[in-house]
Amino acid sequence: MSLAKIVREIRRMQWRMLRGGPGRRPRVLTASTLNGRLSFSNMDITIARQLFFERAWEFELITRTMAYLREHGYLGPGPGDVMLDIGANVGMICIAMLKHGYFREALAFEPAGDNYALLERNIRQNRMVGAIQPYQCGLSDVAGEMLMELSEWNFGDHRIRVSSTPPPGQQGEEGRRTVRVPVRTLDDVLADTGAVAPERIGLLWVDIQGHEGYLFKGARRTLARGMPVVSEFWPYGLRRAGFDPQSFTAIVASTFTHLVHVDLTADRWERRPINAITEMFDPYPGPDDGQEIILLSERARS
Repeated sequence: MSLAKIVREIRRMQWRMLRGGPGRRPRVLTASTLNGRLSFSNMDITIARQLFFERAWEFELITRTMAYLREHGYLGPGPGDVMLDIGANVGMICIAMLKHGYFREALAFEPAGDNYALLERNIRQNRMVGAIQPYQCGLSDVAGEMLMELSEWNFGDHRIRVSSTPPPGQQGEEGRRTVRVPVRTLDDVLADTGAVAPERIGLLWVDIQGHEGYLFKGARRTLARGMPVVSEFWPYGLRRAGFDPQSFTAIVASTFTHLVHVDLTADRWERRPINAITEMFDPYPGPDDGQEIILLSERARS
């Protein structure tokens, strides 16, 4: 048996012991990963399990995306030394970005209370207090409160609900427990808090489970500066959030001019006009069909 298989088997036994069996109680686990030293809940079997077994989360996506953006002139020396991590969960992305020298500072937005507590803990234990400013709120196109439905097994799949009577979903989402969470618009956060000068923002990293269209509507002033946006593209979640291909395309086309469809498995970085996003809905219909895209604006560069 190879060393890698031995290590994996040891971690498998540790995971079973630390996570606990039927009737398990919530507890916090901690591991040193490529993303930083991260604490996470034993009740999460998606992000937490990946961090425990692989000691990394989307690390290849981070490194190769940053290399692509630098190679094509979207990142480089200059004022864009701050990134925004929207849907930060426990801080896997923003901490990795600072740890590996891609950015000097970050703003991290996470509305779910348990995730936010771990985000703050992870900022502290990576000695990034002051460098990463956390915000316990979701980003949308309005300010106030909204319902968030909570996944019991994937703490990265908590979703802001836009309908009081959601339709049946393929994962039984309509039956999830809900909590009320604060929401703001990104434009208002930056204007009200003065946390960072807009010209310092070099990148938005977005993973908010289908709520992206509302974020973009509430961030038009910020996005007009033309920084790239790395975003999950998940047609199933977008449709459940109220977007059809035409309505979502209209929102992104009002700000961006192009997209890059990222396929790490095939080593493919396909650059397309922004309106091509309409035809990307049907090939990825299911709850497991999330994709990664980079949204770009050539208007701001011209």
